[in-house]
Amino acid sequence: MRLKERLTCRICNCERAALGKHVRVHGLTSEEYKRRFQVAHMSSEATRYRLGRNAVRRGWGKIAWTEERILRTIRRLARQGRSLAMLHVAKDFRNLLAVAQERFGSWRAALAAAGVAYVPLRVSKREFHWSREKVLSAIRDRRKRGLGLNCSTVRKENSQLEAAAGCYFGNWGKAIQAAGLDYASIRRKAPEHRWSKKTILAEIKRLAAAGASLQPKDMQKERDTHLLYRAARIYFPDWKRALALAGVDFRAHYARPTPWTRQRILEAIRAEQASGQSLQRKDVRARNPKLDKAVYYLFGAWKNAFRELGLDPQGIRLPHVWPRERVVALLQERARRGRPLASRVTDAEERGLVSAARERFGSYAAALRAAGLDPAVLKRKRYWTRERVIARLQERARQGKQSGHGELAADDRSLLAGVQLCFGSLVVARKAAGVPAPVRKPTPPKIWTRERVLEELRARAKLGKALSTRRLRAENSSLMGGAVGRFGTYRCALEAAGLDPERIRLRPRWTRERVVDALLERARAGKSLRPRHVGLEHMGLLLATRRQFGSFWAALKAAGLAVPAR
Repeated sequence: MRLKERLTCRICNCERAALGKHVRVHGLTSEEYKRRFQVAHMSSEATRYRLGRNAVRRGWGKIAWTEERILRTIRRLARQGRSLAMLHVAKDFRNLLAVAQERFGSWRAALAAAGVAYVPLRVSKREFHWSREKVLSAIRDRRKRGLGLNCSTVRKENSQLEAAAGCYFGNWGKAIQAAGLDYASIRRKAPEHRWSKKTILAEIKRLAAAGASLQPKDMQKERDTHLLYRAARIYFPDWKRALALAGVDFRAHYARPTPWTRQRILEAIRAEQASGQSLQRKDVRARNPKLDKAVYYLFGAWKNAFRELGLDPQGIRLPHVWPRERVVALLQERARRGRPLASRVTDAEERGLVSAARERFGSYAAALRAAGLDPAVLKRKRYWTRERVIARLQERARQGKQSGHGELAADDRSLLAGVQLCFGSLVVARKAAGVPAPVRKPTPPKIWTRERVLEELRARAKLGKALSTRRLRAENSSLMGGAVGRFGTYRCALEAAGLDPERIRLRPRWTRERVVDALLERARAGKSLRPRHVGLEHMGLLLATRRQFGSFWAALKAAGLAVPAR
């Protein structure tokens, strides 16, 4: 059905694709026009359809996936000759695969409903079935080759062997003992002692007698006390229960600090003043940050607390150790010593001098004038003029320095900024100064030979530089082009240079061991092991399980995990 392209104005009978702006000519708004002539839309059907399609294409809207739309999309892909294997659909049309599995139960059922033949994409992999004898043989083989046999090392290098040992023997230690080896000597870190309720209570009593803090935050700071705290949490319901059984009053160690009140704050400030401590906020905050927070919480500002105590906030903020004479003397001393007098440098080296100068003289420039110094001379800014730029370029030419863009960027960036400001370009500035352009030697093009490509790759590997495809293309695209041109592929160039392409990849390939490790990691993290949830969070892992093991359930079985109810 053909959609209407235009609407007719009910007032002047003109035709427009949309009437929203047109009705303003008649002194009406869109809402008033709709109410007056009882119309629902201010734009034509074709315009509304076009805007809706653009919104969906740009991600502003969302088209609902119905069963008819799913089947229509599958038939269209089949007519176009696209591969409908589940692996390829998951890579190119992930949303279609997800909604098809949700609506029809499986991708095979969705293809059957669309009248399309199901063509599975199988990856031929040799299945390896573990047994008790194969586990023991693998353990003895690792022993013979000198590889680590502790549980953590085996889990990193061959997690499938560790999972099979747990499946057939219960745990890795029992498998080691069944192989005729002493697991106590194989363990990487033998515990110094095994915790028990008796040893835990004895250690708590010893720490309490020594006067150590038994608060949880203090117990977790040191390694020894952290191990004690963790063991107590395992053997007892909580840390308080462990302290009570050890005969320690936990209230003394869980005592809450006395809450701050206005009276307590004033007493603390008087104590600080009586002890001769500085009452400036930065000093109090460094000594007692809790007092600083309490003052701002209960008084709003330090000056309010000072006024309640009858103190002058101005005199406390700027101690009388900075009279006008001392400010002038320090500025003159810095000038005699040749130190910079810019406000930023002075404040960094003589903290408090700049603020005292501003308080006593109104501004830092006025303090400099009182000290007999000219603030205009001390300004760090340079105001470039055309004459000054020309003089500097001619001076560089007399010194034998070139005035190219690279040389100025390295030697005198301020001059380069002046050139851009006064002349617009370096070429115009050199012509005005009569300075010749720098002579550049033509760089001969690099001719990549097979030997040169191999030397460059080995040199990068020796210096520890990245050799992945993405990093090399970004840093040295010429070398990448030479490697591909001379060897056909970058992988062949790496192999010819004696480098392992698998170790250079930023993202390692999915192997059976890596798939098992990822599944065990999800199980330890308490995440769902259903294929749908795994695919939504990590589609690469789901596809890898099917490539390496044939199905997701076979991968779970190889990892020694229970298959969830379907």
